[in-house]
Amino acid sequence: GMLKSAAKKLGLKYGEPINNKQLINMVETSQKRLELKNYDIRKNTLEYDDVDNIERQIIYKKRSDLVNNNINISSEINDYMEFSSNSIVEECIELSKENNAKDKAYKIINNGLKNLIGVEDIVNENMSKKEMAQSIEKTLKEKYTAKIDEIEKQGNNSENIQNNIALSVIDAHWIQYITAVQNLRDLTSLTGYGNTKPVDIYKQKSLDMFNDLLLRIKTDIVFSILNHEVPQNNL
Repeated sequence: GMLKSAAKKLGLKYGEPINNKQLINMVETSQKRLELKNYDIRKNTLEYDDVDNIERQIIYKKRSDLVNNNINISSEINDYMEFSSNSIVEECIELSKENNAKDKAYKIINNGLKNLIGVEDIVNENMSKKEMAQSIEKTLKEKYTAKIDEIEKQGNNSENIQNNIALSVIDAHWIQYITAVQNLRDLTSLTGYGNTKPVDIYKQKSLDMFNDLLLRIKTDIVFSILNHEVPQNNL
């Protein structure tokens, strides 16, 4: 149902294959967003492989930074929590609209967060979008601080654990994404809209899907860290 769908939106399960229906929905959603964002489809400076290479470089740079400890992971996660909080509010408002507001956005948010991190009634119907995002962010940061304390009290290196979680999330999503964009490439190679080249359509849809990928990665890293089971050293 709706609440299960919200929980899924807030955190993808690892290894969940992207099926044809999902891909078609992604392509249709991308197309709607493209119309809204009014991309300039006349620019044809990049070919298929150029698009893929740019995306690959962004992901590989992030992986390399994590492997080589070139980033301050705690600072990064703090940014992700702010980003995720805003994203969750936007997603749930959209879900509510799609369902003709049968489920209010604040209820979808509360149910999703209860399923994901076991917290209740973080937002209410009197809050503005900004207030809901701030309330979610405050809750995430409190849970994050507690989780890092728990990790370090057991004598573990919290930076290494966070880096490893981030890497596994990136890899899981990247594998799914490669399949999705290959399918997109196959679909768009058979299509043309008026004078628009298939490669232009691919560029726009791929960019939109890539932005969605980055959003999901950030959100999933946050919730994966918050749900990390810390082994207890029973000395």
